[in-house]
Amino acid sequence: MKKFILLSMMIALVCSTLLSCGSPPKKEDAASTSPDEVGGLGDNAALYASVSTIWQGLEAKTEHGKCVISSDESEGYSRTCTITIPEGQLYFSSLNITIGTKTTPLCPVVSFTPYRYQIASDDTSYIPPGETTAAKCGSELEKTPKCWGGAATQMVSSFPTNKGMYQVTASLPQYTYEYPSENELGWYSPRSNRGTINNLLTPTASQAGYVANSMRDYTIVCQDLWAQPIYTIVLKLVDKDTEADNNDVAKDQIPDWQ
Repeated sequence: MKKFILLSMMIALVCSTLLSCGSPPKKEDAASTSPDEVGGLGDNAALYASVSTIWQGLEAKTEHGKCVISSDESEGYSRTCTITIPEGQLYFSSLNITIGTKTTPLCPVVSFTPYRYQIASDDTSYIPPGETTAAKCGSELEKTPKCWGGAATQMVSSFPTNKGMYQVTASLPQYTYEYPSENELGWYSPRSNRGTINNLLTPTASQAGYVANSMRDYTIVCQDLWAQPIYTIVLKLVDKDTEADNNDVAKDQIPDWQ
C-alpha cells in the first residue's frame, strides 16, 4: 500500500479535521517551505508545479518550466507536462519542485509522489556501490532504500516505507522539495542523471539496473476532504543533451535513460 507522510507540524484541530496526521518530516528531509512565489499564476491556479534548479554552491534559482491546472477544469482532470533541463546544469545543480494551490478550499490536501524505480528484484544480483554484499531486493524490498533509484530516495523521509508526502494547504499552500545535485551525491558511476530524469521510453521492459514496470512518475494530486482526487499533475523531466538536437549521441555527455 502506498503510504504518505505529513509535511508540516499542524495543530491538533487542523489534523483531526482534515486528515490523520503522519509523522512530521525529520531534520534531514529534502523538503523545505518556499518563501518565493511562483510567478505567472492566476488566482484560479488550483494545482501547480514549478521545476527549477540551483547550481551547486550558489543561491540563484533558474526556473525551467511549470505545469498549472485551472479551477475552471472539470473534476478528475489530469495534465501531463514535459519539462527539459540542460544535462550539465541538471547534473551540477539541485533539483527543486515547488507545488501548491491558490484555491485551498478546493484543494485542502495536496499529495506528492516523486519519481522512483526499482533497481533489482532478488537478494543476490545487486551489490550497491561501495558495498561488498548484495542488497536484499527480494525479501526485504520495502525496507531497503538501496534497492531503489529516483528522486523519491532523497525527497521522501523513511523511503521506501513511505512513497510520498501530503500537505494540508490551509496552513501550507506551497511547498518546495529538493533533490541534491548528482555531482554532490556521486551515486552513479559513470555519472548519470537517472536520479532525476524519468524519460524511459519503454518502462515495461527490464534493462540493466531497472526492473520492468517499476517506474513511477512525479505525480501531484489535489484532493478534497474525502480524499477524492480533483486534479492531477504528472511531470516528465528530460535532460537536454545539446542546444540543437536532443538525442545526438555524440553530444550526450551525461547519460540518463536514452
